[in-house]
Amino acid sequence: MIIAMKVVVRRRLSLVELLGEEGGGAPYIRQAYEEYEEDGESYFLVEEELDPQVLRRLLAPHLVRLLEEISRGVKSITELANRVNRSVPNVYKNLVVLEKYKLISLRREGRYVKPIKLVEEILILP
Repeated sequence: MIIAMKVVVRRRLSLVELLGEEGGGAPYIRQAYEEYEEDGESYFLVEEELDPQVLRRLLAPHLVRLLEEISRGVKSITELANRVNRSVPNVYKNLVVLEKYKLISLRREGRYVKPIKLVEEILILP
């Protein structure tokens, strides 16, 4: 018996989605968004359907652990890699996957790249 299910991801919009690829827009909009992002506010939520097979890959223990650590707050990919006792290149590859499916965003801050959690919840519906 095949069980059909629908997977919905509820997430915050990223800065790129709000301001476009070039990151244009008035400086006060960028500042307001960054403050919203840091405070964890959820005013700009979207819901998107996700293929259940993709969800299975995204729920791998090593990816879930990265999401948990990002939720606690990290300043850089290096800090995240140290917390999970993995190499920076290996963690970066995983972060690129999480970013591809918009569960996180990677934001450059000076010399560092900071992972920011976008996903608020994942719903599995019949």
